[in-house]
Amino acid sequence: MITIYIGGGLANKMFQYAFSLAIKKKGYKVCYDTKTFKTEFAHDKVTLQSIFPNVEITEAERNKYWAAGRNDKFSRLWKRLSTNYIMEHAYLFNDKIWKQLKNSCYVESSWQDERYFKDAEIDVRRAFIFPDFKDERNKRIAKLMQESNSVAIHIRKGDGYGTWNIFSNTCPKSYYDKAVCYIKQHVKNPNFFIFTDSPDIVKEYLNIEDYTLINWNPTKGKGNHYDMQLMSCAKHNIIANSTYSWWGAWLNNNIEKIVIAPKYWFNPESHLANINHIIPDRWIKI
Repeated sequence: MITIYIGGGLANKMFQYAFSLAIKKKGYKVCYDTKTFKTEFAHDKVTLQSIFPNVEITEAERNKYWAAGRNDKFSRLWKRLSTNYIMEHAYLFNDKIWKQLKNSCYVESSWQDERYFKDAEIDVRRAFIFPDFKDERNKRIAKLMQESNSVAIHIRKGDGYGTWNIFSNTCPKSYYDKAVCYIKQHVKNPNFFIFTDSPDIVKEYLNIEDYTLINWNPTKGKGNHYDMQLMSCAKHNIIANSTYSWWGAWLNNNIEKIVIAPKYWFNPESHLANINHIIPDRWIKI
């Protein structure tokens, strides 16, 4: 039995669960550690199974891996040295991971790279089928998006994006200007729908006269997946350096979709500047 760590916000948990489905595809049995994660933001408290009816979570035994979730010096050292723990860099792709896996191990990372679960894509898409909207506003917007050349634009500047150095200088106004320009050159009569956790700054970042601002869905707690669900209904996507809009674009089933992503996922002046493995090659980087 392989134990998979599940933690972070909704989108991070989706990457971890997607990776677990790829592990299952290899013939391993999987259980999940959802208890040791310590929440930092309110949106971290949302569980996958409360959103996606097809997600199945079997909880791991609490005491099997005592160092799980601990960040003290001794626990970190133990997890690095023990063969029972597989701790991967959060943002780097490890193509040797499949050789490292074994029964009775604890696996922890972000797995933010499509290549980790590409072989299980059908299973992942089946797991992340949203339930139908119940409220009329979201039903109406989803219908509009499906019936027009809709473009979902995500602007994320709240939470850690406004304070963490690794996200400084990312997704500036120039990024959105170039992305919108590209869409207008390649999509006839685009219909723009704006999603953001900071609605007051939309006009600062976008030079678009006609758009629909989605500002009624919660960004934390119950229902915080509604914006992601709507983004997946669009024909095309302009994402932020956010795993939330990454999933909105990835779950978009339009076979002719255009997805535009930032060239720099992290602060271009930081040591993470050249790390953008999260962006699939078929997406357009600006």
